[in-house]
Formats: sequence, structure tokens, C-alpha cells
Amino acid sequence: MFNGIEPIIVIATIAFFSAAALLSKSLTKDGIIASVAVGIIAYFFAGFAAFAALVIFFAIGDAATVAGRKGLGKHEPRNWANILGNTGAGAIALALGHTAGFFGAISAAFSDTISSEIGMLSASKPVLVTSLREVEKGTNGGITLLGLAAAAIGGAIIGAVYYAGVDASIRGFAAIALTGIAGSLIDSISGALLQNRGLISNNQVNFLSSMAGAAISIVLFAAL
Repeated sequence: MFNGIEPIIVIATIAFFSAAALLSKSLTKDGIIASVAVGIIAYFFAGFAAFAALVIFFAIGDAATVAGRKGLGKHEPRNWANILGNTGAGAIALALGHTAGFFGAISAAFSDTISSEIGMLSASKPVLVTSLREVEKGTNGGITLLGLAAAAIGGAIIGAVYYAGVDASIRGFAAIALTGIAGSLIDSISGALLQNRGLISNNQVNFLSSMAGAAISIVLFAAL
């Protein structure tokens, strides 16, 4: 059963972020609707911790985007396809009854987002994950040490949310944290091998990597 104050906090948070996204134009109107829908699904199926993980993802992810692209002009607002590309796999995991899968998917998506954006601030050029040759910043599949560090931090943040709100076990924290790094690398590999060849889109890459994050998380929880 939900805590009496939690629904009020959830509604207020949704209202605040929806208004902020509309005013800042960081999300399109359909992007806001998709975000609200995923947030409600997360809260309904997995409680406040799952909702908090999404809020952290959107808030820090957007801040990382602004920081990483400073001086490059304002990025295009994210639409419903962008939102579902990053969070759709998590919603599917919840619908199938896998809370760990949800957190794994969000950890992978969050880690990849901040890795990509913060990696843009790296003083050194990225290298292609499949060949380790230097590429230009923004190249699909390019990785940097700064970006990898950001991915590790992202996984740890979502792992900490899981630890604090779902299961206070080091095993659970480690599984979610490791999934973040793995998901980020899978995204980079998919970008290098598939997106660069025009075989799939960025949203499809994000969905595949977050789906992989859900699967990896479920496997890790079974094995650890």
C-alpha cells in the first residue's frame, strides 16, 4: 500500500517537471505526456523508489546535456520516441513483474546519457569502442575516460536508489551499478556497429541497450 503523502509528492513532482519542461522546451508536448505516463507506471508497479529513479534520470540527464553541449547551441527537445527509447524497456520489465529489470534498464539508460554528454567535456578525443582509433566528438560509439567515469557514477546513483528504496543489500546495489556501465558500453558498441551504418536509429540503440540492461540486471540478481 502506498504511503499517504507519497501520491501528493508524486503529483507535485510531475506537475513541476512538466511545467519546467514545457517552459524550457526540453521536451515536446508528446514527450511530456510520455514521461508522465512512464512515471505513473513506475510508481504504480514499483513504488516511490522507481519513480525517484526516473526523476533523477530526467533531472541529472537534462543537466548533463546542457553542460556537455554548452557553446554548441540548444539541443532539440526530446519527443515521445526519445523518452520511450530510454525508458520503454524499464516499463516493459515492470509490466512483466521484474523490478530489478526496471532498475537495470534505467541504470543503463542513465549511465549512457550522462556518459555521452559529460564525455563531450573531455579534453582528449574519444576513441571508437570497436577499434580504439580516435574519432571526432559526437561520433556514435566514441568513448572517453571521462565518459566511462560518468557512466560508473550514473550506475552507482541508480544502484543507491535501489539500495535505499527497494532492498538494502550490497548485492543489489552492485548489480544495478555494474549494469549501468555494461549498458553504456553496449550502447556504444551498438552505435558503432549498427547506427553508424544506418541500420538502426539512435532511439532504437537506446532501447536495445536499456533492454540489455534489464536482462543483465535480472541475470546478475539470479547469479549473485
